[in-house]
Amino acid sequence: MAKLPFYFLEKYVLGRTGTYDPRVICGPALGEDASIVKLNGKVLVAHADPIVGAVKHIGWLSVHIACNDIAVRGVKPCWIIPVILFPEKYSEDLVNEVTNDIHRASMEIGVTVIGGHLGYAAGSQRPLIATTALGIASEGAYVMTSTARPGDLVLLTKGAGIEGTTIIALDFADVLRERMVPNETIVRAGRLIEEISVVKESLSLFNSGATSMHDATRGGVLEALIEVALSLHVGITVEEQRIPLREETKIFADKLDFDPLRLISSGTVVATIPPEKLTEAQRRLKELNIICAVIGEVSKGNGVQLTRTDGKVENYDKPRVEEDELAKIWKDYPR
Repeated sequence: MAKLPFYFLEKYVLGRTGTYDPRVICGPALGEDASIVKLNGKVLVAHADPIVGAVKHIGWLSVHIACNDIAVRGVKPCWIIPVILFPEKYSEDLVNEVTNDIHRASMEIGVTVIGGHLGYAAGSQRPLIATTALGIASEGAYVMTSTARPGDLVLLTKGAGIEGTTIIALDFADVLRERMVPNETIVRAGRLIEEISVVKESLSLFNSGATSMHDATRGGVLEALIEVALSLHVGITVEEQRIPLREETKIFADKLDFDPLRLISSGTVVATIPPEKLTEAQRRLKELNIICAVIGEVSKGNGVQLTRTDGKVENYDKPRVEEDELAKIWKDYPR
C-alpha cells in the first residue's frame, strides 16, 4: 500500500541499474517522476506505476496516474502499456469493467494502448494494475523535480489528498456512514475522481515557466515537498494554513483521524514558479477552472520546514514515503 523506506532504494536499487548508458538523462532517483532518455534530437519520457490502493475504477485510475507522471515533466503522454492481474476468482464482468475503464481514460487523455499483459494472480483477493506511460519531447523541453531554484515560489493545485479522498469515498463508504458522514458528502467526494488527471494543468504550468513539477502521490503533499527539497538539496518553507483542503477531505480526516498532508494525492501538482511568472501561471490555471495557492517558497537549506496551523514548526530532512495515511486505513478496515 505504501512505498518501501528510502533506505531500500539507496541500498538495493540506485546502485543496481544495469549497463551504463550515456543517453539516460534521468534514471532512478529520489522524487523524480519519470525517466528521460535521449533519442536523436528528441527525448523519450517513461514512467511505470502500480495501483494497489483502490478497487473501484482501478483501470481508469491506472491510466491517469501513470500519465500524470509524464505530464509533470511538461510532456504530453502518448502511449501506455498496462499489466493487469485479476484476482484468482475473477469474473467476466470484472474484466469488462476494468478494460473498459482503461479505454475510457485513454480516450480522455488521448493516449494509445500499445501492449501489456492480462492474467490473474493466485491468492489475490482484488485486481492489481501496473501501467507504463510514454511520451516524446524535444531535447531540453522538459522539467524535472530537481530543477527548482532558490527564490521560486511553491504553487499547489486543487488541494491536498485528492486521490485519497475519492478512494476513501468509493471503497470505504460503509465505514464513513458508520461515523455519521452524510451520504451527499460521500457522493461529492467520490466525484473528485474526475480531478485525478493533471495533464492539462501540468502542460499549462510548463508553458507558464514552471522550473519544476512533482505529482503528489504516495505520502501526500508533505512527501512531495520533501522529495522536491531533497532532490535539489534546497530548503522549502511551507505554511499549512495556506494549503487548500476540500471540505470532504477535512470531514474524512476528522472522522478517520488522519493527516490530509500525508494522504495520497494524485490530482495535485506541486510546482515551483519564479515570482515574475506567477501571475501568468495563475491566469492560465484560472482559464482551466483549476484552483491553486502559493503555499511557500524555495530557499537555501536542506529539507522542509512546515508551520502547522497551531503554530508548531516541523522539520523534515528525510523521505517518509512509507507513512501514507491510506495504507493505515486499508490496514484498519481491510476490504
